[in-house]
Amino acid sequence: MKRRVVVVGLDGACWEIINRIGLDRLPNLKKMIDEGCSGELTSTIPYITPPAWTSAFTGVNPGKHGIFNFRALKDGKEYLFTSNDVTYEMVWESLGKKDMKTIAVAVPLTYPAKKINGVMVTGYGAPGTDDRYTHPKQIQELIKKRYGKYSISPLHSKNRRDEYVNEVEDLAKQNSEVTKILMDEFPDWDLTVTVFSSPDWIQHFYWDDEEAVFRIYKEVDNFLNWLLTEVVDDETYVLIMSDHGFVRKRKNFFVDKFLRDKGYINVKKNIAKTILSKLKINRNKLKELDIFNLRYKIPLPFVKSVVPRDDDILSFDHKNSKVALVGGNIYVKTSSEDEKNDIKESLENLKDPNTGQKILKHVAFKEEIYWGGNLDLAPDIIIEPEDDYRLASCLSKEENIVRELSKTDDRMAMHALEGIHVVYGKQVKNLRKKMKIWDITPMILHILGQPLYNDMDGIVYRDVFDEDSELRKTESKKIINIKRFSKIKTKRRSNP
Repeated sequence: MKRRVVVVGLDGACWEIINRIGLDRLPNLKKMIDEGCSGELTSTIPYITPPAWTSAFTGVNPGKHGIFNFRALKDGKEYLFTSNDVTYEMVWESLGKKDMKTIAVAVPLTYPAKKINGVMVTGYGAPGTDDRYTHPKQIQELIKKRYGKYSISPLHSKNRRDEYVNEVEDLAKQNSEVTKILMDEFPDWDLTVTVFSSPDWIQHFYWDDEEAVFRIYKEVDNFLNWLLTEVVDDETYVLIMSDHGFVRKRKNFFVDKFLRDKGYINVKKNIAKTILSKLKINRNKLKELDIFNLRYKIPLPFVKSVVPRDDDILSFDHKNSKVALVGGNIYVKTSSEDEKNDIKESLENLKDPNTGQKILKHVAFKEEIYWGGNLDLAPDIIIEPEDDYRLASCLSKEENIVRELSKTDDRMAMHALEGIHVVYGKQVKNLRKKMKIWDITPMILHILGQPLYNDMDGIVYRDVFDEDSELRKTESKKIINIKRFSKIKTKRRSNP
């Protein structure tokens, strides 16, 4: 029998939530933890979905694979990252060269679906279920026939608790059922990867709602029960992992307001936002009225540029600003090192005007965080808030750079650096161990007996396995990654 690996991704899963639910209520996860290796999994910085999952399935830091956030800045314009922007080989591409087959379901930032040796069903980041959301395209008909309509993400709105929780739970069930269907239809797989985004979605909005959170984790535990009963054997290993952790937030830090007050950012009145604001149409209202799923068809940069958030009727004036703010990351226009240092120092010394508490945990230049051939594409300054604060944006008449979270704020919890991992299989020891997110791909390759690229950042922790086991005794081979020398020189293209 050949060895196989199943990766179960739980977006945003963290030990705090799992411990609060109680492992006795999640018996299958408890079994895997009690019999396997588990611990914290350190994410990327920033600890958000696109760079984190891409690091997990390439084995390298964002400076090598080129994904730094949801969006990036090029020629003064924002654009969304897609799978076309990943400049390092994904693990299923490496396996495909060895004629090994992968089933990948709902992995974020895999849209448009690439041709792989196996099956790809894209997840979060896809604009909808168009012809490019699966490979091969025939899989769409199979899903439709065996399951029904495939959805990408829920309609995020805090004003519809019951509907939202039901929708997020249904998406977890969808993830489970579609994965089962594909594993049944294509039984000769070597690697199966399935990512449940539902934990992330429920925790953002209903962190303190124990019943809502438990329903999502229970659905995941049901899937683990099926895996243990129907799939796992002596040669099948399961890796459970999250891309980042989660933490409860108490205050908004309006980064853009601070940068405006310091004279680094200029804003201008937006005519389209002004008109829509007078008509009482904002982004939340647009979501609730979206009966034709237009949110999947209208580009995000366009929505951000014309639809107000609450009473926000202003836009960044990139042309007349010293810096650009994209998703909390700062792109600095000036080439003056003194000015860059001044911006960084201003952020480092920033304190809450109400309490005197430090707002930012870390402020770093990109060279202090990333390494690799894509540094020129990275934001210049990366900021990480203290646990109480979440990075927010409000270009309107906010009087203070800090405000307590209110009932009208949609997201009460945000991402944290430490996620979770569990390694389960016959040769795995029962121990606790901390790993990094880019250690996931090396672990997959090692279990499957495949070599690692010599420039991978992740490593194989062989002490995870029993002392007398083959996986403990065998050291993974490393081969030269010839392809990277041409890829890192490739300039990023604008997305279509």
